[in-house]
Order: sequence, then C-alpha cells, then structure tokens
Amino acid sequence: MASIMTESYRNHLPGRGLGAIVLLAALLVTSCSGDRSDERTGGGIGLEDNRTGSPARTETINGTSVAYLSQDLPSFSAQGIRGESIDERLLEGRISLVNFWATWCGPCIIETPELVGLYEEWSDRPFQILGVSMDTYADQEVVDFVDNFEVTYPVFVDTMGVADAFGGAFALPTTYLVDGTGTVVRRYIGLFPVSRVRAELDSLITALES
Repeated sequence: MASIMTESYRNHLPGRGLGAIVLLAALLVTSCSGDRSDERTGGGIGLEDNRTGSPARTETINGTSVAYLSQDLPSFSAQGIRGESIDERLLEGRISLVNFWATWCGPCIIETPELVGLYEEWSDRPFQILGVSMDTYADQEVVDFVDNFEVTYPVFVDTMGVADAFGGAFALPTTYLVDGTGTVVRRYIGLFPVSRVRAELDSLITALES
C-alpha cells in the first residue's frame, strides 16, 4: 500500500488540496505494511530496531507507543531543504520535537497539519519542531511536500544517520521530545498525540519562560 500512497501523492498533491490528501491517508493508515526493502518505512510501518538500551517506562496513548527516556541530545549537522545550516544548537534552551517522517508515510501525512499548527501557535515561545525526512533520493518530493503543507519549521533529509544518533527511527512517524536542558525524554512511535500531550508541553515551555 505504501507504493500506492507514493503514486497517488505524486499525481494529486499539487491540484487536489490538502483535504483530499488527508482523507486518502486516513483510508490507508491501517493498511500500511513494513515490507519496503529499499526505503525506510512508517506509521506502525516497521524498521530495524537499533536501540542500545531499554526505556525506563513505556505506555500506549491512542495507539501510539510512548517510551520515557533520559539520554543526551546527540550532536548532528545537516543542511535544511531551504539551504540553512541545522545542528543540535537549534534545540538549545527550548522544548523541542524532532519528528522523523517520510512523504509516502500515511500517518505522517495525517499528523503534519497538527504539527504545523502547534509550531505556529507557539512561534513566540521557546518551542521548536525539527522535521527529519527519511525519504531516499527524493529531495524534490520533500520540498513539494513541505510547500504544499506549508510547513514552516526547519526540515532536512537524513543522509547523515541522525535517526541512528537519536536511537533509531524504526517506524514512522517517530518523534523525540527534548527538554530545555538538552535531554531526550520521550519517544513517540506512531501519530504524535498532540491533544493528549499539549498540556505537558505547555507546562514544560512555561517553566522555561519563568
């Protein structure tokens, strides 16, 4: 089904509007499979789990797996799709979400508008979202996706093993929460549950502002 999503995205994204894309993603989300051997996969779509340690605690929120972590923010460096330099300093002193995704991942398509809305709502607060595309040899598709969804937060394509540095993005979407001290404290595998964690994020940001 993932290949169907890719073809449909290419054919319909420029002219059909975001509503049609999100509807299509919703129809496909439960039928995505992890058998793409040539690309990283997503949304419950499985990848190799290369974690080096076990989380202190795990739970499930609306079908999304949540792991409670305490690990240092890794060093990384990349060039954003708009040509800007991006590294871990972008996240310093902020509550940050590092979102690993792909253009062909149905759940990623569903969650993108919510992430964009959250980023714009808190644009004047110490809050950051960093989008890390796991697409392979598809830079223009990533640019088109970002333009059509009006993504305003920084985005880059992971060609330097940033996912591995964080501990793995073995299913997409995978989102890591980084606190204001540079500690990675959560890993969400699946749709990021904005409505369920909004209060926690707001509390963390407020603590930084005080």
